[in-house]
Amino acid sequence: ATAVVRRAAVVADALLAALSLCVAASPRNARRAAAALLGLVALPMPRARAHVAEQLYARLLAISLDPDQATFDPDRLQLALGAVGDAVWDDDAPPEALRLRQASLADHLGVAPELDRLRAVLDKRAARVAAPPKDDLESYASLVNDAGY
Repeated sequence: ATAVVRRAAVVADALLAALSLCVAASPRNARRAAAALLGLVALPMPRARAHVAEQLYARLLAISLDPDQATFDPDRLQLALGAVGDAVWDDDAPPEALRLRQASLADHLGVAPELDRLRAVLDKRAARVAAPPKDDLESYASLVNDAGY
């Protein structure tokens, strides 16, 4: 589990760097990076969630202090900062509660459509991975039965 937490922290750090770099240069990509970060605040691992939320708070605070940023609405950014700062991220919250927190933050940041697209892609990948593997012996048995042997 510790290795997974470390990997999540590395991914979060990369996304945070992308968010910082894109705020001025590419608001669209900054919004995508923010949505991806919000994907990480719903991880089932409390320590990883807490790390991501702490880093996200610091990055959003830095963005809110930049007078030239136009990616996020300043009032909504303050709401997001409050939501990130007030939540307890290292608790054993059920997945539904995590999704509600995530959706609230996405709404505050105005990245709900990006988060929905990200969820759709991840759900599609999860369905592919969760699909039962095809059993070659079952296929062979079906062929033998169909042939009448």
